[in-house]
Amino acid sequence: MAASPHVRKAALFDKAASATYLGSILVLNAEGKVTLKAGAESLVDDSFSDRDFFKAHQESSNLGLYAGDPYVSPLHGYSMSIPLSRRISHANGFFAGIVLIDIQLEYFQKLFSELLLGTHGAQALKSHRSQYQ
Repeated sequence: MAASPHVRKAALFDKAASATYLGSILVLNAEGKVTLKAGAESLVDDSFSDRDFFKAHQESSNLGLYAGDPYVSPLHGYSMSIPLSRRISHANGFFAGIVLIDIQLEYFQKLFSELLLGTHGAQALKSHRSQYQ
């Protein structure tokens, strides 16, 4: 017997969804549509199929954790977020969607602002695709 949506959300997300600077925890289907959203009873009608983090998992089955490029998230006030995602596959290995957690860029800004680097110090948040400061 399948669990109700309420029980599924409680088991999957528990208190993680209320962490400071955590933007969203979502489960997206193979078309990029939200099927589960932590902390919300209603789902959003946005599609994420055009995002780099979605396409990366759609095209490769062995990426593991993927840190995508920062993007403006419509789910929480259009603030900048960094997406972290993992692929979900069917039993036969075909693409079923992704789990997405986005961290608000404000978290890194606050973290970096508290560093004492001196007059010649520098800080950067980098990926292999591009650089963020």
